[in-house]
Amino acid sequence: MSRSDELNKMTENVYKGILDQFNPSLKNFVTMGKHYEKALTGVTVAAKGYFDALVKLGELASDSQGSKELGDTLFQMAEVHRQIQVQLEDVLKLFHSELLSQLEQKLDLDIKYLTVSQKFRFFFYFLHFLTYFIPLFYKDSSTEVHIVNNLTFNRPSIDKKFIMEGFFQS
Repeated sequence: MSRSDELNKMTENVYKGILDQFNPSLKNFVTMGKHYEKALTGVTVAAKGYFDALVKLGELASDSQGSKELGDTLFQMAEVHRQIQVQLEDVLKLFHSELLSQLEQKLDLDIKYLTVSQKFRFFFYFLHFLTYFIPLFYKDSSTEVHIVNNLTFNRPSIDKKFIMEGFFQS
């Protein structure tokens, strides 16, 4: 096995590893991140209801003479929880914009790149194949009929532009 064949095989193994192992794991990670984001959004909605109830209790307690201190404490608790919730919402927005959407975009680009590189690799293998087998059938580059081992072949003219356009359309 020549050095170039060995390097080609190693490159194929890297591409195969990326396609078979890394990309599905990364896709799963992005999906789980979206589920996590959705769950935290649900927690945010529930927390807002909790804060509203806490404020309502604080208002009721503040109206009473004996529980005025309790009402003030409940207001303070609600304010601290509200601040924590606002910070959580900010972190959640950053998590979505800076991590999940970026990873998803990079993953899509990676999949497109690997797909195109596989098409190119197939195309060049096909050209390599043709360079070995066309000389077996044709002794010159004309389009006339040749006879090899009592078989008749008519060599068609090949338009390189047509081949490339057909390749990139698929």
